Amino acid sequence: MDRLYQSCPLATGSECIRLLQVQELINPGNNEEPIQCTLRVVDLQDRPSFSALSYVWGTKSAQSKTIICGITAFNVTDNCHSALKHLRQSYGSTVIWIDAVCIDQHNDEEKGQQVALMGVIYSRAQRVFIWLGNGTDATDRAIASLKIPSHIETTFAALARAQVSPSSLDVLIVSWAIYKERWSHMLESISSPKNIRAMIALQRQKSSLIPGSCQYIDDLYELLGRERITRIWTYQELMLATNPIVVCGKSAIHWPELALKVTKFD
Repeated sequence: MDRLYQSCPLATGSECIRLLQVQELINPGNNEEPIQCTLRVVDLQDRPSFSALSYVWGTKSAQSKTIICGITAFNVTDNCHSALKHLRQSYGSTVIWIDAVCIDQHNDEEKGQQVALMGVIYSRAQRVFIWLGNGTDATDRAIASLKIPSHIETTFAALARAQVSPSSLDVLIVSWAIYKERWSHMLESISSPKNIRAMIALQRQKSSLIPGSCQYIDDLYELLGRERITRIWTYQELMLATNPIVVCGKSAIHWPELALKVTKFD
């Protein structure tokens, strides 16, 4: 393991980071192929193109999961391995920053230097994947339902396609400002597992008399109750990210799209 990091050292006091280049599947139909990747050093000042992963580390199982980094077998947790498998299947070859792999966890000096750069890393990444773990039928249904265009989205789309007059543009600007205000309020209101569950439980109580509505609420409860999305660190990374994408198993949704739908619970 030491040899792997020694082959791509980070200059002290620089804004250099390591990035993981995950290779695409050789056989697209077999996602059980070993995860093949390489590690390289880039300087953030050069504005490299990359993604970043936000996830819960989890614990290493008795039978360690490994990725092949160059010629080195690298042990990772089940959750990290699962994230890489699903991202490889959905996005193919990916250049990604993952703290557990890209930082030498046995080098305290390096860890301190790299942790200080995390704000820059998440803000410079072209995509930040918020990994919630393996999906279920419920989480797949929840994300599929959240992707159905809402009234406000169809309204914005119609205005975008039309020749917007100055007065209509004013309405659009005000509407967008209201949306942003509602999003900010939502971020504060669901910053803990307790508040997420209380919010959804209240909505379930309101919709209990509507046939079939509780299924959607239960599905959303399972999605938003995942450990990663209820941690305050996730929101800090979300606020830094320019393009955050929530990924749960094989399903994914852009964070602003999810946030817009969840505000309907206010």
